[in-house]
Amino acid sequence: MKSLAEAGFMAGVWVEVIVSTYSVNGVPHAAAMGCTTADGVSILLKPFKDTKTYNNLVNRRSLVVNVCRDPVVFYKAVFDQGLTFGEARRVNAPRVLEASAWVEAVVSELREFSGPRAEALCSVENVDLVVEKPRPYSRAEHALMEALIHFTRVRAFAGTERHNEAEALLYRIKYYEKLVQRVSSNQAHLSMIEKIVREASRLVDRA
Repeated sequence: MKSLAEAGFMAGVWVEVIVSTYSVNGVPHAAAMGCTTADGVSILLKPFKDTKTYNNLVNRRSLVVNVCRDPVVFYKAVFDQGLTFGEARRVNAPRVLEASAWVEAVVSELREFSGPRAEALCSVENVDLVVEKPRPYSRAEHALMEALIHFTRVRAFAGTERHNEAEALLYRIKYYEKLVQRVSSNQAHLSMIEKIVREASRLVDRA
């Protein structure tokens, strides 16, 4: 069995995946959602309690975390259009065949809260790779890229007749800083966004 690390997961980093489950009558269901791993051997999900995924996890206790980066696959999951399903190897859940890796898991602990979400701690039973070195979609990486692009424009605009645009871009960069801090505890991610904000602020304040 492959590891979560080989499937592209990093401890403390939330990634966007497609979770597939069976309903009580055996119909496959897929939903886009975030998940993370704290220890490299288990998966944490926070499903909304009014969703099919949550109900299926309660009743079936089995799931597949489908790793992919293609927005078309996420679109199909969100709008329930045209995904292809196959059988998992070790759990009673469907795989999304368009994925680049499959993480088969069972719910080991389901935590209820007063808010709209629950927490599902899941034990990994099997990991299969479709492609070598798959990469889950990370909002932290997306936010860093957007912040870097905005920073290059701050550097060009600060102190010029377009300085007001640099100020607006700094505001956006600070939004991405909050996003990175919310979805990642990876020190490299946090250090990079901290420097981007610091340098962009220096350029805007100096002008």
